[in-house]
Amino acid sequence: MNHYAPLPETFRQDGFDFKILTREGRVVLLEKSKQEFPTRHFEVVIIRQHDAREAFSKSYPPREGVPPSEAWGKEGWSYSSEEEARRKFADLCSRPASKPPRFTLANPVRRAGTLRAAQSSGRAVSTRRMEQVAVASV
Repeated sequence: MNHYAPLPETFRQDGFDFKILTREGRVVLLEKSKQEFPTRHFEVVIIRQHDAREAFSKSYPPREGVPPSEAWGKEGWSYSSEEEARRKFADLCSRPASKPPRFTLANPVRRAGTLRAAQSSGRAVSTRRMEQVAVASV
């Protein structure tokens, strides 16, 4: 079983400073700020677990990370009110736990690309076939 480096208590991403306010399992409430702006915003995210990988001649250990913008609305939510963010956090924490998904950067892209190619060609492709095509295209 992989040990994932935890999401840091504070980090900087896309020009914003993030600070973990509270965490329960993989559900995290973050404060989001930018030095130039006086207002604080909040994000509630479901942490992703990334397997070890190598990219651009650099090795990355197994680690936790926030979901990408494409997953917003499913794995991440933004709020201008801390109260609203805490309600969403509580709602997610009250749901039954499921097995956490693990992500690699390549697989979802290949599967999505294969699905788009199949859809644009008008062919019906089952999920199982789509995965076989994605694996074969590696």
